[in-house]
Amino acid sequence: MFFFLSKFLWYFINPLNLFFILFALGSFLLFSKFFRIGRILLVSLFLITSLISVCSLGDWVLWKLENRFVKPNQLPDRLDGIVVAGGILDPYLSSKRERPIIGGSIERLTVAAKIAQLYPEAKILFSGGSGDLIRTKFKEAHYVLPILSQLGVSPERVLIEDQARNTFENGLFSKQMAQPKKGEFWLLITSAFHMPRAMGTFRRAGWKIFAFPVDYGTSPIFQWTPTLNVGAGLMKFDKALHECLGLLVYWITEKSDFLFPGPDDKL
Repeated sequence: MFFFLSKFLWYFINPLNLFFILFALGSFLLFSKFFRIGRILLVSLFLITSLISVCSLGDWVLWKLENRFVKPNQLPDRLDGIVVAGGILDPYLSSKRERPIIGGSIERLTVAAKIAQLYPEAKILFSGGSGDLIRTKFKEAHYVLPILSQLGVSPERVLIEDQARNTFENGLFSKQMAQPKKGEFWLLITSAFHMPRAMGTFRRAGWKIFAFPVDYGTSPIFQWTPTLNVGAGLMKFDKALHECLGLLVYWITEKSDFLFPGPDDKL
């Protein structure tokens, strides 16, 4: 139920969808007896979207998320395994095109493959099922092996977890499959902005895993950079809001022990 509700409700609070709904409502009101409300609504939409975009609000939130966990300066002498969180491939298009279609965040796989070459005995676990409400039979994990093979990773080393539909299930099902033993050292690789929520869920699952953030979209030191690219600004705000709401909902529903998980939190 949680999965379906989260997907369904996001369609209505997604900033771009919400903007369209409110814009349509404001335009309709202009031709009714409530035209003054329509004017106020449209002017408010203009001011809010301008503020969000020009002031780079989305960039600032993403910067805060991305710098919550710091990439380790050096790796340990022994590494038992690497967990790669899904969100890289488009499983539906991959099925139709009969080849892996990369949607973004490919650095999760390239970095994992590079680290795997340094530790020939380490396992690689890819966790990614279907995050779609309708096309549930198309699983992201089913199309990842060809890419890892091209990156020099033997398929025999790869564990495929194809049931996880969201971040919480990534942690739950990955731990069930990997069965990590006490004292083992596993890395979690995902995009830096997504790392706080991912670490919160893995810890909630009882796994003391170590963060290795990748796929950065902001600089280490934030600088306000005004922009007139409204579309890009809204998309970044959309991405940041989605992650912040995810953190809040996961904390409220006890899928994460902390509202904003950090490196100093205790398991």
